[in-house]
Amino acid sequence: MAVKFKLQKSGMKSRNHYGMYYAHTIRGAELTLEQIEERIQSNCSAKVSDVRMVMAELFSTIRLALSEGQVVNLGDLGKLYLSVTSNARKTSASISTSPELSANTSPVDTASSRKA
Repeated sequence: MAVKFKLQKSGMKSRNHYGMYYAHTIRGAELTLEQIEERIQSNCSAKVSDVRMVMAELFSTIRLALSEGQVVNLGDLGKLYLSVTSNARKTSASISTSPELSANTSPVDTASSRKA
C-alpha cells in the first residue's frame, strides 16, 4: 500500500524540535459507508441490504468486544483496541477518573502475517 506524505517544518517554538521537518500524511477522498456497500454489491452476489445487515452486525460485534477490553483482529486490515492517554502527575489522586479514550489500529504487515 502506498502512503502519500509531505514534509512539513515544525513551527512550535516551545518544543526542542523547532525548525525540524516531519512527515505528514496526505489524505485522499473520503469513501462513505454507502459507497463501500455499493462496491461490495458490485463485486459479489449480495445485495446492498444484505451487505448493510452484515456490516451492522460486524460493527455491533466490534463495539461489544472493545467494550469488554478485547483486541479485535481483522486480519489483513489490522487490529483494533482501546487505549487511554493522560498526562503524567506526581500523585495518582490527581489523575482524572475518566481519562481520554481513543480507538487505535495496528496495521498488519500482510507479507509477514501470511507466513506461518
